[in-house]
Amino acid sequence: MGVNVLARKIQQLSELGIPGPATKVYEKLASKLLAKLHELAIKRLGSGKGLHYVLDAGCGPGHLLSKLLTSRDESTYAVGLDVSPAMVELAKRRLLGSEGTGVSDVVAGDATCLPFRDDSFHAIVSTGVLHHISEPSKFFRELQRVLKEGSSARVFEFSPDTPWSEIKEASKMMGVNPLLLKVISSMHGIPRREYIDGYIRQALTGLDCEVHFINLVTEVEIIKHGHRGVGDHQS
Repeated sequence: MGVNVLARKIQQLSELGIPGPATKVYEKLASKLLAKLHELAIKRLGSGKGLHYVLDAGCGPGHLLSKLLTSRDESTYAVGLDVSPAMVELAKRRLLGSEGTGVSDVVAGDATCLPFRDDSFHAIVSTGVLHHISEPSKFFRELQRVLKEGSSARVFEFSPDTPWSEIKEASKMMGVNPLLLKVISSMHGIPRREYIDGYIRQALTGLDCEVHFINLVTEVEIIKHGHRGVGDHQS
C-alpha cells in the first residue's frame, strides 16, 4: 500500500485540484473509467422524489452532473462544485450541450469550505474526490452542514485492497482489465481498511454515517436526521 499512500500525498498537495494541462487527460479517462461509478452513484441516490436541489461536490468535467440532469425531472436543480478552475470551465461547456430538463450551475470552490448556506441540498454526491482531500473531517462536516434535515450525502471512492474476486467482478461490469483497475485504484483510491479503523474512520467520528463496500467501490453515506445534533449516532 506504499504506492497508494504516496499517490494520495502527492494529489493532496495541489490547492487547485487537477491543473489545467492534466484536465484533458483526466477528461478522457473519466469518460470511460468513471462512467459505471457515476451510474452507481445515481442509482444510490434513489428514485429522485424530493431531490430538488442536488450538489456534486468535486464535479470534475461534469460527466455526473450531465447524467443527473437526464435522470431527473425538470424540477431538479443540480449544482457542481470543483476547486479546479479548468475543470469548472470544462463542466460548464459540457452542461451547455446537456439534454437534461433540469437546471444546473457550476461554481469554483473548496469542498472543505463550501460556499453554500446551511440546509441547502436534498442530496449530495461525490465521486473520486476524497483521496484528494488532506482534512477529510472538514469535508464530511461541510457536507452534513449544507444538507437539509432528513437528507444524506454519498461519497464514493475506489479501494485497492478490495478482494481479487470482487475486482474481477467489477472489471466485467466496467469492461476494464482487472489489473488495470487494481493499478488505478492504487493511484486514485483509499483502502477499505482506512474506513474500518484508519484515518477515514477517525474523520467520521461523531457523525451519523454508514460505510458500504460495493465491489471495488467504497461508499460513505453521511446522514442528517431531523432534530438531532452531530454526534448522536455513528454506525
